[in-house]
Amino acid sequence: MLSVPVSQQMAPDSADKFEVSLHVPKTARGLQVYRLHVWVLYDQQVPLSAGYLIVSLPQQPQDGGYYWSRTDQANPNILKPFVPSVKVLSQCLIKNSTSLHAILSLSGARSAEMADLSSLLAYHY
Repeated sequence: MLSVPVSQQMAPDSADKFEVSLHVPKTARGLQVYRLHVWVLYDQQVPLSAGYLIVSLPQQPQDGGYYWSRTDQANPNILKPFVPSVKVLSQCLIKNSTSLHAILSLSGARSAEMADLSSLLAYHY
């Protein structure tokens, strides 16, 4: 749980907005995708669910480097110049596509790029 005190007075039935930045340590390797349940604690005691959020850190997943896409599936040889074995690489990327699909199929607010990602994923060589 992360707690950040915010103290201000708001008019009744008004809305406020604040920004939260998420970062991974510089020593972190790879890409991490999280589904976070966000809560706001108001009046120092009453928890209010703000819903779920799906985020990817330190960046959005990229085609050809993290997941197996429909483009890769249609033309796997496009990756040949970059790796000794497209078959071995595809197995890793297909696993990542499956993991991404699992988390993206859950409810949660997400960026437009993350929302579009499901339609790009492929699961077979």
